[in-house]
Amino acid sequence: PRHPALFDHEYDHMPGPAIAEGLRQAALDAACRAGALPSPRALAVGFEAAFLDFGEFEADLECTAEVGTATADGRVPVAVGLHQFGKAIVTGSVELLPEPGAPASPAHPHAHAKEF
Repeated sequence: PRHPALFDHEYDHMPGPAIAEGLRQAALDAACRAGALPSPRALAVGFEAAFLDFGEFEADLECTAEVGTATADGRVPVAVGLHQFGKAIVTGSVELLPEPGAPASPAHPHAHAKEF
């Protein structure tokens, strides 16, 4: 871990900014796979998270993302979670909005994947 914005000092656990960025990316991937976004060019316009426990570097993490129904103004809600040792360490939601003028991408081959 060397990214200065996400790892600004030594950590013995996963830092919150790195977790938040991972959840944003998971939400974006899930929304594209589900066909809820026309392309991966989207803005995260909402983020809520409950940090329930520390994430350890040495152990596997499971990330989940469940895409909700888009709102009338095009916002796509995605419920996200991060699990380790069989329990939730972070739960939350990311709200995505397609970037104005973003070109559409071809459909993703795993359009209904919810867990990765």
